[in-house]
Amino acid sequence: MDASRFDALTRVFGATRSRRQTLAALTLGALALAKSAEGSTAGPGCKDVNAKCQKANDCCSGICKGKKGKKKCKAHDASTCLAGQNSCGIKEDIACRTTAGVKGSCFTTTGNAPYCGADGDCFACTKDADCKAAFGQQAACIDCADCPETGNVACVGINRNVIE
Repeated sequence: MDASRFDALTRVFGATRSRRQTLAALTLGALALAKSAEGSTAGPGCKDVNAKCQKANDCCSGICKGKKGKKKCKAHDASTCLAGQNSCGIKEDIACRTTAGVKGSCFTTTGNAPYCGADGDCFACTKDADCKAAFGQQAACIDCADCPETGNVACVGINRNVIE
């Protein structure tokens, strides 16, 4: 990993992590990699935001809402972020404020939804649900070109573990 890539990752994922959080992230990452090696049904099979769905598990975001027969996958924690904005891998963050009220950056989820996150790390994930144990209930799985070791994805949460 070159110095500029390392600097970019530490800026985006620069929050201080406890040993427990680091161990949880590593354990879940190993489990996700093992599961994907077994041919998991998650991932490419999950539906993007605004796609028709029948149940929450159909959606990458884990949210399926609407009237019966007209349900669609919905985004969460977008804040002021717009579709297509992604701070992962760029020099200047696209700033936002998370729903937890902390300074964050805009990202694009694996379900093509805008998301405002504050704390994250390269992590093998396919759906937002894969990130919840390590990064909280409102975490998201995002596209991140700076994470080739995890298939260009990472997990991001809405809280930061450092005082701003």
